Amino acid sequence: MMAGKIDLIDTIDQLSEARDLIEAALMAVEAVTDKHQRNALARLLGTIAERLTDVGAKLDARLEGGGK
Repeated sequence: MMAGKIDLIDTIDQLSEARDLIEAALMAVEAVTDKHQRNALARLLGTIAERLTDVGAKLDARLEGGGK
């Protein structure tokens, strides 16, 4: 059972790192000069960040619930 919890913790940590990278990428989007491309990239990265956050929250809830 403990190995499953460790795997979940590692997964949550990886999702947190991925979310941080997406946030950095969102800042880099500012350098894109074409307004339409910049907006499209920002929306895409925002969607990815939201989904990562949702997955992380579900995994966190699962971990708190005993890994079920």
